Amino acid sequence: MKQPPADRAAHLQRPWRVHQLASDFTLVDLWEIPIHAEPAKGERFHDFYRIFTQRGDATSAAPAYRVAPRSIGDLLQVFRLIGFRALLGLRRVLGTIFGWDREGETLPIPGCQETSLRARLNATDRTRDCAADFSGLSTRVAFRSVYVFEDEALLEISNRTIHALVHLSWVEASDGRWSAVLAIYTKSRGRLSDAYMALIKPFRHAIVYPALIKHLTRSWEALRPVRP
Repeated sequence: MKQPPADRAAHLQRPWRVHQLASDFTLVDLWEIPIHAEPAKGERFHDFYRIFTQRGDATSAAPAYRVAPRSIGDLLQVFRLIGFRALLGLRRVLGTIFGWDREGETLPIPGCQETSLRARLNATDRTRDCAADFSGLSTRVAFRSVYVFEDEALLEISNRTIHALVHLSWVEASDGRWSAVLAIYTKSRGRLSDAYMALIKPFRHAIVYPALIKHLTRSWEALRPVRP
């Protein structure tokens, strides 16, 4: 079944810190990741965040779950994962050829002096930030952490094509369980950014997001914490 986008209005009405820190960025994509966490079993946002940072690029040769074309849906997911990995590989090659990723972390946010949104965190934000708790973990995502709170996290990536943010949040579903929401924000660097985002939009919606959401959902089911 095709995963519908998350409720944009509901997301914008929630008091996520990203709304103030990144008010100059544009929300371009918003998706629910239906992981069905159960707080009564001790399942928390930080458990999901750990899985996201360790499995979030979906390029692991040995995923935590069994990938077998036992149904049309499984077969489609196999092809989407292959396409996802191919697109990431192509992006890395193009980035090397054209120098898109050189000095990415030192590039300023478009129209600003800061090179990272971490510069916009206030004292309260820094007190709430739990990112240090995850600093020792191996990570497979290219984004760097801005903050990790109890119910939301923000990561960013900067290169010559775009300055982009990944926001993860923890929301209660109608049945009392909890799920995660993935939001993507960007700030354009000019014509190259606009052309780049327009070019990759069909691939994001047809391949990247469906593959990633299914991958994270199945990774959660395989790796979700077991607590008394």
